[in-house]
Amino acid sequence: MGLSLSTTMINILGAAARDVQYTIEVSFPDASVLRFATAPLTIAGNAYSNELESVKEIRRTLESPTDRVGVALQNKDHVIGLHVEANRAKWLKAEAVIGRLYRDAVGLGLSQWIEMFRGSIQQPIVNDPQVTFEIIDDTLTPGDIVARRNLAPPCPFVFKDAKTCAYAGAGTLCDHHLKSAGGCEGYANTHHYGGMEHRQNPDSSIPGTGGNQLPSDDLPGDHNGIPCPRPDQYVRVKGPDGRPLSIMAGEMTLENEIWHPIKRRYFPLRTVRIVKDQPIWEIVAANGASGESSLWHPIIRSIDDHAGKPVSQSDTYRTDRRSI
Repeated sequence: MGLSLSTTMINILGAAARDVQYTIEVSFPDASVLRFATAPLTIAGNAYSNELESVKEIRRTLESPTDRVGVALQNKDHVIGLHVEANRAKWLKAEAVIGRLYRDAVGLGLSQWIEMFRGSIQQPIVNDPQVTFEIIDDTLTPGDIVARRNLAPPCPFVFKDAKTCAYAGAGTLCDHHLKSAGGCEGYANTHHYGGMEHRQNPDSSIPGTGGNQLPSDDLPGDHNGIPCPRPDQYVRVKGPDGRPLSIMAGEMTLENEIWHPIKRRYFPLRTVRIVKDQPIWEIVAANGASGESSLWHPIIRSIDDHAGKPVSQSDTYRTDRRSI
């Protein structure tokens, strides 16, 4: 498809000799601008430094606007490369305009700048000699990722929308909450709830941290309620062949999986550390059998005890407290 030409351009192209220089103007989200050209230029009062080394073929098709164009800026002095690395987020959101400056070379004093391409910068690559990137047409450039649903507790669905909410009863208003008389539960429509409210409303903080501390009786040397055995006590872990293996607690690593006697399966370890100067309690059964435990470690008292009970919460043990 041909381009319409102004009278000035017709005279420049009709002259015996002419000069053509490429330009690129890079505009960043903070309104700062960098201008480069294949020669030192001043166009409409704006100075262009001669950092532009090459502009690849600008491709056009009959069915769509210009596709893309590759650009290379000189980086032998590392100035542009350092700017890209220090402001990569800005470069990935920058807009670039490619243009050509046409000038006659026979003394007529004619010149005209023409915009050839406009788009967004993609994949700037920095190396010692050059900074290279592609400019993609605005209509093809991927924008910010926008999610269809957010992580907020209220349901984002439109009330009574057939494709999402699907409620078709007599109700006229919805407060978009799961456990509410004016929401999903009140309308018996919890199976179509689209929010992120959890029915049990669990604490989002990790147990033992922040506002989700485990129980503690604040005894001297207490370890904030984190259950643990003595380092020299044996615990059951998963062996290399998948069969049970007993090792001392002080020798456990994050590679071990510990056996849960109630749930009767292995669990991976989150952290492993030795806590010193903790109160240890000796437990003596009615038949004379004895054992030792930390303050919060659950003790299974009989064959009928499926949950266990920490020493600190029991008054049925004969205990001898001591520390290690």
